[in-house]
Amino acid sequence: MLRDKLTSYLAGCILDAIRETGAKSHICDESRINRKYLQKKYFKKLRFYILVRVLYNLALLSDQKTFEKLGARVFAEIWQYAETHGYDFNDEEF
Repeated sequence: MLRDKLTSYLAGCILDAIRETGAKSHICDESRINRKYLQKKYFKKLRFYILVRVLYNLALLSDQKTFEKLGARVFAEIWQYAETHGYDFNDEEF
């Protein structure tokens, strides 16, 4: 449950940043993914190397401050979960 909540929130943060660029098609084309993966239920299931490609292309379209804000939001949420849930998150069954 905790894993799904955190994953869903982080996927939402990244998808919001993609929507703000207004270049969803461009990011999909450059990352070589189907547009359906820009929906939260599919996006959170992307393989890590594909997620890196999406973030890389998002970085190319964003200015540095905007991209750093996204990173700060993502890492702040992970930190918050660590403080709130401690090892409960790691002990959760897959």
